[in-house]
Amino acid sequence: MNRQKSYGQHFLTSKRVAQQIVKMARISHNDTVLEVGTGHGILTRIMAPLARRVISIEFDHTLYRSAQGVLGEYDNVTLQQGDAFGESPVFDVFVSNLPYSHSRRAVEWMSSLDFRSGTIMVQREFAQKLTETKRARRAISVIWQEAFRIKEQFNVGPHNFEPPPKVDSVVIHFDKVRVIPQHTIRRIHSLFSGRRRLVPDTNRRLDDMTSHEILDHVS
Repeated sequence: MNRQKSYGQHFLTSKRVAQQIVKMARISHNDTVLEVGTGHGILTRIMAPLARRVISIEFDHTLYRSAQGVLGEYDNVTLQQGDAFGESPVFDVFVSNLPYSHSRRAVEWMSSLDFRSGTIMVQREFAQKLTETKRARRAISVIWQEAFRIKEQFNVGPHNFEPPPKVDSVVIHFDKVRVIPQHTIRRIHSLFSGRRRLVPDTNRRLDDMTSHEILDHVS
C-alpha cells in the first residue's frame, strides 16, 4: 500500500469503521456527496449505492489513477484529481477521511460553503480544540462552533489504519448551521494573533466574549 509521507496519510482499512462512518452520514438517494481524499476508495464504494451522485477528489495523482480502476464500475461516481479546497462545488453531504495536517484548512473551507451536513475523521486532539471555550479557545474553535453543530461522534483506534498513526482519531457527524465568508475567517484569526487578546473598539478580552459575540464583531 503506497503512502505519500509528505501528506501524512494513514489509510482506513477497517470495513466496519467505514460502514459506521457512512451510516452516520445519513446519505439519501437524492444527495450529492462530496468526498475529499478518495484514498483507496473504501468509503466511496459504500457511499455510491446510497447516493444520487458521489464526487470524490484526490490530491495524490498515484492514488487518483489507482481509484479510477477500482471505482470505474460506478456510473454515479465522479473522480477528480487536484486540491479540493480551491474549489466551491455544490453538494449536500460532505464525507472525508483526509490527512490530519489538512484538518484546519478543511474546517475553514467547509465553513465558507453552504451544504446540509458532514462526517469527518480528525485527530482526537484537533477535535478537542474545536469545542474549547474561554482561555483555551482558538480561532478555529470560534469558526467551528459558529458554523457547525455536532450531532454525534465516535472514537477510532490506530489499529484501524495502515500504517497505524501514533494518535487516536474521532469521527464527527455535524450539521451546517451558518456560512462564514473567508474574509470573516481571516478577521477572526487576526483577533487571536494579538498577544493581549483584546478586541478592538470594545475594551473587552476574547476570553470574556462568546463565540457568537466574536463572530458578530468581525462580521
